[in-house]
Amino acid sequence: MFGSIGFQEILLIFVVVLLVFGPDKLPRFARELGKFIRDFRSTVNDARHTIQEEVDRHDITKDIRNMDSELKKLQDDDHNGPKKSG
Repeated sequence: MFGSIGFQEILLIFVVVLLVFGPDKLPRFARELGKFIRDFRSTVNDARHTIQEEVDRHDITKDIRNMDSELKKLQDDDHNGPKKSG
């Protein structure tokens, strides 16, 4: 369920949180923790999306440069004409 965290570890964390915050503040703490996790996930997803866009943009730029290089080679060959043999 939670990766490498087992049921006993989750229970221990819950008991510690209950002792530290008490039963009165536990719902508020749970809401704040949920909001933090939601915001953190959103930030990570935004960063992941931005990085992917930059990688894609770099790949497109590289492809355009390769095509430009090939086009220049073809233009140079066309201007020089076919090579005469012998």
